[in-house]
Amino acid sequence: MVEISDLKSKRKHIRSYRVIVEEIRKLIREGQLSPGDHLLPERQLAEKLQVSRPTLREALTALESIGLVEITRNGAKISETNMEDLVEPLALSIVRERDNVFHLLELRKILEIQMVRLAAERATDIDLLRLRELNLTMKHDIESKMPNDDSDVAFHLAIAASTRNPLITDVMTMISGLMRDCYGPSRKKLVSDPGRAGLYVRQHLDIYEAIAAGDPDLAEEMMKDHFFSVDQDLTKIIEEETLTEGDGSGGVTVS
Repeated sequence: MVEISDLKSKRKHIRSYRVIVEEIRKLIREGQLSPGDHLLPERQLAEKLQVSRPTLREALTALESIGLVEITRNGAKISETNMEDLVEPLALSIVRERDNVFHLLELRKILEIQMVRLAAERATDIDLLRLRELNLTMKHDIESKMPNDDSDVAFHLAIAASTRNPLITDVMTMISGLMRDCYGPSRKKLVSDPGRAGLYVRQHLDIYEAIAAGDPDLAEEMMKDHFFSVDQDLTKIIEEETLTEGDGSGGVTVS
């Protein structure tokens, strides 16, 4: 039984069910509530959240409708559905056409260029520390010849979190899953090459410094430079894979 300890309202009056929905979503995103975790019984949870039981029921119904919570005879629990379940159908439709990989990259570019502007305006000291740590982690992974794909993805997700917009974080999480599913092997080639990976680390540092300086224009410029490099490198890798497939020698595909 998971006890929610950090959801105490400073006010005693009734709060909107939407506030409760967002608070529970936040705990799920932060990992304080995990798939399969049971929430407190209705009466106890309502007291903990300082809301009426009808308001709590309304919030749980809303969470159930978007697939985050399951309501059973034994009470409410966090849904076992994970991001992979949501991403897989879309990923399958994308990999049918090789060009869709670039469509996905274009979508990511549109989102992240605006996202980094918001991060430059809204990032806290804690956000900046996290971004700096992730950049150092990727640098260490490269120097140690360890896989650095996770630290690369984590850096971009940390920028999303710095926007203070939970929907951007959710969309970026989904896109990250799509990237892994749709051009995972090709993408691993991008970051496994020491030269390319080293360039990306330097570009990440430039992005971090622009965010830390609170300069949205510079942050946008640095992110555009990063995507220009990724676009060129990915195009080259996929062209090489296409030639390899064409001569019948096999090779890694984008799917």
